Amino acid sequence: MEKGEKFQSFGKLRIDPEQSRMGQKEKIRTSPSARTLIPSELGKTGYINENCWLAKTLNYSPAKRCQYCELKFPNCLFFQYLIISLILILFLLALSFLIEGKISKLVIISIFVFVIIYGYFFNKSTEKIIEANFAQRKTREEIEKRKEDLEKFYKLTVGRELRMVELKKQIKELEEKLKKEE
Repeated sequence: MEKGEKFQSFGKLRIDPEQSRMGQKEKIRTSPSARTLIPSELGKTGYINENCWLAKTLNYSPAKRCQYCELKFPNCLFFQYLIISLILILFLLALSFLIEGKISKLVIISIFVFVIIYGYFFNKSTEKIIEANFAQRKTREEIEKRKEDLEKFYKLTVGRELRMVELKKQIKELEEKLKKEE
């Protein structure tokens, strides 16, 4: 690291420790010569979804699955999980209060343990689904591109073959004319 340079360099990837939040290092792609930001592509580390309020506000993807996401925040699975968790907590606290007339520490601990376990499994399964959907979409795009290339190649080769057939007919006709003249 050069004297006075605050970035840690890893090839073309530079990490700014001052911009990291909650102990996480934020990865910032920069041009080799300057500190100008280059927007990262969808699916790459450092991608920030400009449609997502949370990612734009934090200036980094809050979860690994966010680098594959283009959804707006209300459609985000993380946001939906938070809403479902809040509803579950409130429902279970209200149910406990209605049954016992008070909310005990054991009930509160049980509810939060349940939500944490639910969140862990939700997070793991959601990441796998989102990554698989992203890979499928990329594969589909690649297949479409190859299909277009093959269609272009097919048109060229079929056109060439038709032209060859025409030329062979012309050659035969010219040969027949030549034989007649002799």
